[in-house]
Amino acid sequence: MLHLLDIIGGSFGRFVQRKLGTLSLWEDPYYLVKENLKAGISICEQWVTACNHLTGQVWQRYVPHPWKSGKYFPETLDKLGKRLEEVLDVRIIHEKLLHFLSANEEKILALVFEPFTGPNPVQYNPYTEVEYICF
Repeated sequence: MLHLLDIIGGSFGRFVQRKLGTLSLWEDPYYLVKENLKAGISICEQWVTACNHLTGQVWQRYVPHPWKSGKYFPETLDKLGKRLEEVLDVRIIHEKLLHFLSANEEKILALVFEPFTGPNPVQYNPYTEVEYICF
């Protein structure tokens, strides 16, 4: 059953990444990017919550065949949701800065956000995870 939950979670993750991969996160209209990112975050959060509820409560009480393992936590999907939240935060900051800058300053801002245009930030796997080191 754990394998099935992993497969379903992986399918949700690939679906979200494929749909968000069609967007240009920095050039498409803000409202469109924001709504799609929020929808992706919601899908990830809902599956994590569903797995927690099913394996932590419902299936443990199922009399014919109770769930004997602990709560299942789809870690990769949860981390994808967190990555999407980070992308949304950066896009919100980008939009707020555009609102306050002049046309000449917007060109400079484009250079600041240029590093974000190369890699696809919605593609998450353990190799794309960034560790933050605090000094």
